[in-house]
Amino acid sequence: MNYLDIDTKYTPKKLMKLGYEKSFTEKIRNMIKKNEFKTKMPEVLKIPRGKIKSDL
Repeated sequence: MNYLDIDTKYTPKKLMKLGYEKSFTEKIRNMIKKNEFKTKMPEVLKIPRGKIKSDL
């Protein structure tokens, strides 16, 4: 299911024609959306674009 859904970009309607239930396809898509944040690196340091003020 993941291969058909993600790599081939099949629509939910086409997946249902292949025999998958609508609730199953929705469940997989929701699981992917919820875990998408795991594929991105966290922001550790954000540097401002303007001048950096120094107290020295």
